[in-house]
Amino acid sequence: MKFSSTRLFLNQPIQRSVALSFLIVLSLGLGFKSSFAQTFPAKPVTIIVPFTPAGGADTLARILVPRLNALWGQSVIVEYKAGQVVK
Repeated sequence: MKFSSTRLFLNQPIQRSVALSFLIVLSLGLGFKSSFAQTFPAKPVTIIVPFTPAGGADTLARILVPRLNALWGQSVIVEYKAGQVVK
């Protein structure tokens, strides 16, 4: 008696569900490939400082901005939002 490996494989429900799950995961992975191709940062970066200027956080932000500009090759902007809840 000769059995085809495909026919034997597809007749068992557990193996069929494993095969379908594998194909679904594989197709999802191929769909996300283009999203991983983007480089960071793709646009200017904004650093929000939740304190008033001329404080310790302002000094730290002013030290970091030139280094981040050189490292990322993208402009970094500092915004001061003192007294506001940042979401």
